[in-house]
Amino acid sequence: MRLYRIVYAKTVDDVPAASQRSYLDWLVDRWLEDNCKHAYYHNPGWTTTKFIEFESKTDAVNFALKWAR
Repeated sequence: MRLYRIVYAKTVDDVPAASQRSYLDWLVDRWLEDNCKHAYYHNPGWTTTKFIEFESKTDAVNFALKWAR
């Protein structure tokens, strides 16, 4: 199975993503719940880059058009 990774943010001062949640993260979570039809996965908490991996190419493209950085 191929996953499509879309980066939407980077943490400030290279703090692990699990320790640094923002309003943007909340907005992304709401968008994912409302718009995705297939499975998606958040980045691991130890990374400093925030991304979502999608099973569906269509979901990935729609997300990228809205949130990609």
